[in-house]
Amino acid sequence: MFKHIILTSLLLSTLSYGEGPVANTTPNADTATQSPAKSAAQAFNDKRKQIPAPKVSDIPLEYPRDKIALSQQTAETFQTKIEFTPTDNAKTYYFDKDGNVTEKPSAGGFYRKILGTTDSGRVVGQDFYQDSKTPQTAPFVFIEGADLDNFSTNQNDGEVVWFGVDGAIKAASTLNNGKTVYGMQFCDKGHICSQWNDKLLVVYYDNSDKVLMYIQGRLKNELTTLTFFREDDSSAIYQLSLKDKSELAWDKSGKSIDPKTISSEVEALFKKIKSFSQYL
Repeated sequence: MFKHIILTSLLLSTLSYGEGPVANTTPNADTATQSPAKSAAQAFNDKRKQIPAPKVSDIPLEYPRDKIALSQQTAETFQTKIEFTPTDNAKTYYFDKDGNVTEKPSAGGFYRKILGTTDSGRVVGQDFYQDSKTPQTAPFVFIEGADLDNFSTNQNDGEVVWFGVDGAIKAASTLNNGKTVYGMQFCDKGHICSQWNDKLLVVYYDNSDKVLMYIQGRLKNELTTLTFFREDDSSAIYQLSLKDKSELAWDKSGKSIDPKTISSEVEALFKKIKSFSQYL
């Protein structure tokens, strides 16, 4: 179940740096011989080069300081706020390590207990690790008419909290009838290392609230952009457009520069973001 809600974070781990822009960003003296498509691509990139350096203060999601207490919770200490009536005939569903439903327990997989129902008739469940028998989630509420043997979060409503095998909190998300409204990922020692809503993902530095990068838009949307910030002063350093993989880069004063001149710094940022996948 946890794997579905952090799909964006997982997709981040597949990103690579160093391929360079697809379109030609170097002006051609013989523009008269360029094809219309190439001229349009160059015009697009020339226009992007005029974009001013983004600022961290422009990001519409602030560091969730009000959630720091939640980041310190564990499977043992977390107390659900969901009120429900326990069922007399609790049913158990089994899943393999990839979240596919199975008829019996699967090594490395999960199992789901149906705990009861709310006053409004919504079913309440909880997922566990098959091998350790420890909670993979806190109790959660299903949407009305949900498929109880579906491991995807699109069957959930309200808050869902995930734990690691060791009991440490891994993520928390708020859903409205199966759709994500807001979510957070927790890293080592309960640090909040990313948060997201349906339009934006913000990734933070390890053990601080400095922004490492943010994604504006969905990864599957061709208009999505990825923006990276420097570690020392949080100034914008690099931006990648998924429309055509065109690149922008800035020095610390905000002046546009050749992305190749900061390639080693950007590569280091990519590696740091990928390292977050170890906490998923």
